[in-house]
Amino acid sequence: MALAMSNGGSVSTRKTTDGRKRAPKMVPADDAGLIRDKILAGAEEVFAKYGLHGATTAMIAGAAGISKPHIYYYFASKEMLYKAVLERTLELWNSVIPVATAGIEPKTFLRAYIRAKLEFSRLSPRQSRIFANEILNGAPVLRTQIKSEATAALGRLVKLLDGWQAARKIKPIDSAHLVFMIWGMTQYYANSAAELEILLGKRALDDGDFATAEETITRLVFSALGLKE
Repeated sequence: MALAMSNGGSVSTRKTTDGRKRAPKMVPADDAGLIRDKILAGAEEVFAKYGLHGATTAMIAGAAGISKPHIYYYFASKEMLYKAVLERTLELWNSVIPVATAGIEPKTFLRAYIRAKLEFSRLSPRQSRIFANEILNGAPVLRTQIKSEATAALGRLVKLLDGWQAARKIKPIDSAHLVFMIWGMTQYYANSAAELEILLGKRALDDGDFATAEETITRLVFSALGLKE
């Protein structure tokens, strides 16, 4: 069992063979943070491959290079660890979304947005696949966040696109469905990477593939909106 400390560290307690508790052993905050990060990284690897129901804590411990009991020092259950991975994925994505500053032009923002989405697929494919699997299973864990955070994020994008349409900066289009199309095109390069590698005859997608994807998606979006490159 692990007890959180106000300084960010943790205390772990174990019982002796005769049932008595041993003296608490302090885990320094820095070490606790490193161990937690190792667990999350191992969990991302396993959940991306096997999903929540196919994954086991033994698999996660092996991927993280730690003993299985360590997982339960930091996470009460596999499900809580899965939720932590999903929440970290959302935090990571939110941190890379370009900010729509006042007066930003359509081409400037959309180029940055498409690039950010593809960079997330390139650099964080496991997180993208875990998120996709969660959605395919009906979003049992993230439903609340999707209703609040994701809906709010979509609303901001729709408002931005609708504003450009009202100002006649872009052609009329259903703003929400345009955003959905961008999500689908950019996330495909993470979620279906294995299929693309087979079709392209490659061991792995490279920087050139993502550069070509960015150029192609940008051209398609710009063309649909009547924007010159």
